[in-house]
Amino acid sequence: MLERILDFGSRHQAANLLLAENKAGELVAGALLVQDDGRSFYLAGGASEQGRSIGAMNLVLWSAIAKAKEDGLQVFDFEGSM
Repeated sequence: MLERILDFGSRHQAANLLLAENKAGELVAGALLVQDDGRSFYLAGGASEQGRSIGAMNLVLWSAIAKAKEDGLQVFDFEGSM
């Protein structure tokens, strides 16, 4: 389901997948976000054990909030998160 949301949202410039990697280039955290009506919705995200230990999810969410502001969105909504 999340793959379909990302595919549809990407085609309509309404979805973002933000990822964090460790120094070795391994994926350690990520978040799926969609945008609509001046809002960014955090739908789903997660981190590996290493990602949790280094705070990668915090970085991903901070980056998502900063991107929403940069894009002129007025609200960052955590309510959609799974």
